[in-house]
Amino acid sequence: MFKLSILLFSLISLNSYGKINPKKELSAFGRVSIMTHYEDSDLSLEDSGSRIGLYAQKKLTKKFRAYAKGEWAFNSVNNTADLSIGNDNKYTSTDAAQTFRRRLGFVAFDLDTYGELRFGKQWSVYSDVSHYTDDFNLFGGSASGTYNLRTDGGQSGTGRVSHGVTYRNQFWGIKYGLQAKLIKNKELTLDSNSSGVTAKDSYGMMIQRAFGKFHMGIAYNQIDLEGDENAISGYDGGNSWSSVLGLKYVGDFTTIAFVYNRSKNHEIDDGTTIFDGEGQELILSYKFTEKLNFKMGYNLLADFDNDLEDNEYQREYYIVGASLKPHRDIKLFIEGRSNQSKSLDGDKGNDSAGVGAVLYF
Repeated sequence: MFKLSILLFSLISLNSYGKINPKKELSAFGRVSIMTHYEDSDLSLEDSGSRIGLYAQKKLTKKFRAYAKGEWAFNSVNNTADLSIGNDNKYTSTDAAQTFRRRLGFVAFDLDTYGELRFGKQWSVYSDVSHYTDDFNLFGGSASGTYNLRTDGGQSGTGRVSHGVTYRNQFWGIKYGLQAKLIKNKELTLDSNSSGVTAKDSYGMMIQRAFGKFHMGIAYNQIDLEGDENAISGYDGGNSWSSVLGLKYVGDFTTIAFVYNRSKNHEIDDGTTIFDGEGQELILSYKFTEKLNFKMGYNLLADFDNDLEDNEYQREYYIVGASLKPHRDIKLFIEGRSNQSKSLDGDKGNDSAGVGAVLYF
């Protein structure tokens, strides 16, 4: 409750702080997103990504500045009796019982032509490329290696990396990024449970280049693991790594993007078995007007060691959806997923759809 009080006090005091010193800026941002969700003959009202955040910056010199960002997800339709604030101990990507859950929290230094340094929980350099196709309202992002082990990618360093240090810059039109995860000898979390495997050093890199309307990028992330190969089903005793190749075309009305992913000791099936993944994601977006947008896409992730057609477990689905922005700060959306995934038992995944609204502030 104390944390919540501090957060609310900060939001209420934004304007007064902003007027004290014109060289300092403090602002709030966020969105409330609610949808009706249909799956397996059940219709429910759910939160679909509501969040709130604080952003502060200070000019250091004419060219250099420091800034910080904190962002918390919150459940706008939570019906539990108690207030719950997640501390991200296990880096889980979602927890229905948590009213507030930390997404981001970092300090950065923008050094103009010398690049940018960030410290804390932040988007990884890997995600700079893997996010080429992660642009749907509800689904997607399942086959790029970004959100592995049923987490937000924080412990591996491919998603919202925790304890991260990143450096980004560019030269001759080439963007590049370097990353280190400064935490050692922490037990790897597997499906929110202890695994018996120790996570050590982690590092990553990315390179991107634009050729007019065409963009291309590659990224790599590795986390050193130490443990007996019998500690986790499917684990071979080696390190965990993931690589991604991204291609994107951004036109006046049409955007097309594709990513290909290969990983080792990085993915988990619908049980608790680790596997080496091979993934593909595709998205096609067409903007009819500034307010109306249509999207369709495809995700496929399977075990690299097996034939995709014969693999016992795989994630595979088609996505189609549309969004309308009747106001700058309001978005209405509808999105459906045709689920062709296979479980360990050989069962097909459930089709689902959602209709929702988002208010930005």
